[in-house]
Formats: sequence, structure tokens, C-alpha cells
Amino acid sequence: MPMFCPECGNQLDDDMLFCPECGTKVELEYEKNSEAPILKGILFTHIPNLARKLSVSQQDITELLKSYIKLKAEQGVLYRLADTGVEQKGFFSKRSLDQNSPWYEYADILKQIHDEETRKREEPSTFLFIIGGDDIIPMPALPHYLGDKASDPDKKIDTDLLYAYPYGTKMNDAIRSGEIFFYDALFYVGRLPLATDAVYQDLAGYLQRAVENPVIEIDAGYGQCDPHWMKVTAKVTNRMSREQLFPSYKPLPKEILYGQLFLTPEVDHNIIGQVFNTNAQLFFFNLHGSAAKDTFYFLGQSTKNPEDWRIAVFPAAIAACKQPNVIVSEACYGARFIGFDKEHSMLLTAMSTNTLIYLGASRVAYGQPDPREANSPVLMNNADIVTGEFVNNMLDGLPAGAALFEAKRIMHQTSEIGPVESTTLVEFNLFGDPTLFIMNKKMNKASKPATNTNIGTLINPTTASCKLENVPIPIEEETKPMSLLAQVRAQVDANIAEIQSKINDQLYKEWGISPRKPISMSRTTSVSGQKGYEIQYNLDEHKSAPDGFYNLMSVSSDMNGKIRSVRITK
Repeated sequence: MPMFCPECGNQLDDDMLFCPECGTKVELEYEKNSEAPILKGILFTHIPNLARKLSVSQQDITELLKSYIKLKAEQGVLYRLADTGVEQKGFFSKRSLDQNSPWYEYADILKQIHDEETRKREEPSTFLFIIGGDDIIPMPALPHYLGDKASDPDKKIDTDLLYAYPYGTKMNDAIRSGEIFFYDALFYVGRLPLATDAVYQDLAGYLQRAVENPVIEIDAGYGQCDPHWMKVTAKVTNRMSREQLFPSYKPLPKEILYGQLFLTPEVDHNIIGQVFNTNAQLFFFNLHGSAAKDTFYFLGQSTKNPEDWRIAVFPAAIAACKQPNVIVSEACYGARFIGFDKEHSMLLTAMSTNTLIYLGASRVAYGQPDPREANSPVLMNNADIVTGEFVNNMLDGLPAGAALFEAKRIMHQTSEIGPVESTTLVEFNLFGDPTLFIMNKKMNKASKPATNTNIGTLINPTTASCKLENVPIPIEEETKPMSLLAQVRAQVDANIAEIQSKINDQLYKEWGISPRKPISMSRTTSVSGQKGYEIQYNLDEHKSAPDGFYNLMSVSSDMNGKIRSVRITK
């Protein structure tokens, strides 16, 4: 049946958002059709602890969440409230969960809800919206895949991915071994974190904005990156460019603007106000981030002077954004929030102002460096794939939670999943309501909502499954070949030295990296059974990186020393 503008009567294409004659916004059929796809989910929180944190009554919190559930139902999202502060029935007693309860006891409640829906032959709830930070619903912290050689100071990775797999304590081992990637996920997960200095209005304000913007309308984007990754970032954000989301900027020096991406250090905190688009609704940052409390901003490093690090984006700039928006960041610690106040966290500042969806990493993140030669192909890996595909999936019509899960699935299809790749899969977390959509107003076209109640696995279950391994190799060990064991050890050391030499030769030829001693090396096995080496090098020869920032290169090779992939820390 043809569509017509309700204002001027002009005939419209089925997927137009606005009448081209008079500009009237068009209500799409799937928005008003009672048979439109229904999203089902769980609002997951601990009401007593949340009320205590925000200095309001439990009734205030309950009424606020029930109001949100009611309003979202009118938009086709059926949430149910799961309060982990209610006494849980056990075999021999009743007890309430608290901050000391392990994550899997919280997840047991999710599994009970899923099993109940299955028994009743209902459509399962597939969206999980966690309300509160780690002090309300614990964020699981698992041992780092790179072990003690990880550059992260606490050697752990914070992740909400485990809540997608509420199968009990065995998932602790499953995520460490990589076996979790072959399990069926039950939920698309998002979290609304609350700062140490959060107030009730931070929660109520976010929920109000989410109700007002179930589909975040986007007609302007903004991108900023470190110049070491400008070509890669241009490829990652190619869809935004093709869909005309970046403005057409006047010609600027190449040190300032690459295509439609602003570069730091030239665009630093002193002049960012001249170019930063506070009216944009989609922000993409490929910059350095830090774990240190007082380095709460993103940085860029000069390609000419390695000691020239400058502040690019900082919380106050994000707070100035005027429109409901989405932020996607590749930075190390780009989504840090546990134990921080709003002023010291980009994520917490964003979520307490106008940001509705935020994608970022909890730990050191990895991505592809730009090729050295102008005619060499531009590749992507790890954070580049996850963030880029997330944006693409949302522009294709997927809600945020599904968009992230599918982005991680695509990463497996294009990558060998070893320790670094596993780190990427678990450290990138979604913040905000996972049922929210985006829509590109510039194209005057609407993507049809798409969901799948059977989420499935991150990795195709027909793929050969092996246990992830990361066995450290001593970089330098004195050997005195006086015994047979010592002679064998010396031969092994010689083989390792040869591997390191081969890799150094390739790094110099392909990337211009001068030969250097690695800071760590390990033998690895990927989830598909490929064996090889993981070698990390320090690129910060002048020790110029500010406190908490890392400038490392991580190289994956086969057992003969042939490089498979090169990644740079963000």
C-alpha cells in the first residue's frame, strides 16, 4: 500500500523518514503496527543498594523503574524487573545477595527467569539492562589472557560478557579457556554505570532520555584520532563517511585533518573548541587512554616527535554535547568507571549528560597501525573491527546490544582468536539500554528493526575447539650447558633467539621498527588450535608516555616466526 505525507499528501517511499516536499516527519508502519517486532528484556538491579547509594527510598527506585518499564512497553520493549535485593530461596535457607556475592549468584537469577519463560513456552527475554555500577551488580573480573605479562597493572579484565552466559560457576573456567565462545548466549547485555558521586537525577535523567529517544536520530558525526592510525580509522568509519554523517570541512593542513577526521596532537584541548561538534549525535574516537586516576582524558601522539603527547578530548568536552548521542571509543580504558567519580571518567561524564549508548574497553585495547608504505593495503584488527562493525550493525537497524554481539561474531570470522583477540572480545562492554536503535536522518531512509530471539554462539560451533594457551617464555635466562637438560635448554634458547631475529627483520622491513629486545614472549594456542608465539615490544623508547598510558606493539607469529598480525596498544 502506498504511503502519503499526512501534512501535504505527497506520495512517499516506504522507508522515508521525512517528506521531501514539506519536511514532515513520517511515522513508519513498523512504529505503529501492533505486529511490529517486540523486544523482551530484564531490568537487573539491587534496589536496596541502589536506593542507599542515591539517598532515596526503595519505593522511589521501584516506582521509577516500573514507570520506565511501562513507558518502554508502549514502544514495543517488554522489560521485567529483577531485583537481586529480594531474598533468594536456596536449598536450606533464604539469603539476600550483597556486594560480596560472586557474579554467578546474580546470574543464577537470570537463568531462573530464562528457564521459567522456557517452561511456559514464552518468547525468552534476550536483552539484559543492568542498572548500576560494580557496587550494585558486580562486574566480573577475570584473569588477563596475557597473564602476568599483561601491561594492565592489575592483570584482570572487567567484563559484563559473562552475564550473557548464566550457566553457573563453570563459566569462570570457560571464559579463561575460550570455551565460552562456543556456548549459546542468552542475553544481549548493556549496563548503566553510576559514579561514586552519582545522584538520583543521574539515573532518572538517563531513563527519561532513553524513553524520549528509543531511536536516536543522527544527522551529524564527529571523528578524532591519533595520526598513527588515521588511515585505519578512516577505513573503520567508512560507513559514516559514505552515509554523509561527517560534515564537509573546509581545507585544513594535513596535520590537522585527514579526510573528515581531526588529528591529535595538532587538535588538542586548547583548540578543540574550534572544531568539536557539540551538535553531533555519533562520536568516534581512536585515541590513547589511561588507567591512572588523574589522566582521565584521551591523548594523541605526534608522528614527528614521539615525546609530543597532547590532550585530545576530556570529560568537560563530552559534557558540552547538546544532542542525545552515541559514543564509540577504541581507547585503552576508554570505558573505565569502577571507583571513579564523574569528573575522572569519560564514560561516567557521558552517561550523566546526553550520551545514551557508549561502547568502550575496560582495559588496554589493541588495534592495527597504519601501513608504512603509501601503496600498502590498510588492514584492521581487534578494536578496529569491534567498534567499526558495531557502528555498521546499528546503521543496519540492529539494537545496540545485538549490534555489539554481532560485531564480536564478525571479529571471529576475520581473526584467529588467540590471547589478544580474546582480550578484545571480553573487554569491550556496552553501556546504556541495549534495546536502543539509531537512525540516519541524512539518508532519509530507515532501517527496519531486526532481532533474533535465538542469539547463538560467538564462534561457529562447527569450528574446531581447543583450549586457549599462553605459556610465558623467559626472555633471557643464563644457561650453563653442563648437563643434558642444560644442553636441551640451550638449544631451545637458540631457537627462540632465531624466532625473535626473524620477527625483528620483518618488523623493520614492513613497519620501520628498529630491532629490539621484546619485553615478553609466550607460546600460544588459539581457540581453533593454531599454535604460535605472542611477542610484545615497548615502542616508548624515550619513556615519554604520560602516567598510565602504554605504547606497545604486540605481534602474533606462527611457530616459524612468520608474522600473522601486528597490533598497537591504544
